[in-house]
Amino acid sequence: MSLTEMTGTEIDNYAPDFELPGVDGEVHHLARYLENFKVVCVIFLSNQCPEVD
Repeated sequence: MSLTEMTGTEIDNYAPDFELPGVDGEVHHLARYLENFKVVCVIFLSNQCPEVD
């Protein structure tokens, strides 16, 4: 990938909806959180969790 190539969501655009399995056994959807919050931050603390292959 060159330094001038852009990937991901551009600034001032919404991220596409996605879902992630939680350690609580629930599936969490970005769109559902955005119904109640203006900003959502997803932090991955470890790649050793059982959900990561």
